[in-house]
Parts: sequence; structure tokens; C-alpha cells
Amino acid sequence: MDQITINSIKIEQAELINRLMIDAPLSENDIKVGLCLLHEILTKMKDFDKSNNVMRD
Repeated sequence: MDQITINSIKIEQAELINRLMIDAPLSENDIKVGLCLLHEILTKMKDFDKSNNVMRD
């Protein structure tokens, strides 16, 4: 992914979080962005957990 695409995704994520904070109505696109953001966070948590388990062994 190029830097412009990455920045665009980050902007969409920030706009979603902003709408969530002010309790604004969400569009279908907001929901898609939110699901992608949730997936990204859960994947990072899973990877972090795996790396911690390797360090403990």
C-alpha cells in the first residue's frame, strides 16, 4: 500500500472515532471502517499475545 492510501485509511478511521465520540449517526461506510479497524486491532492483539507466549517458553 502506498503512503497516500495509508493516510487516507487513517483519516477515515479518525473520522469514525470522532463520530462515535459525539454520538453522531453512522453511515454504512462508517460501519465498514469500524469493522476493519476492529479486525486490525484484534490481529495486533493476537500477534502480541503470540510473541509474549514465545518469550515465556
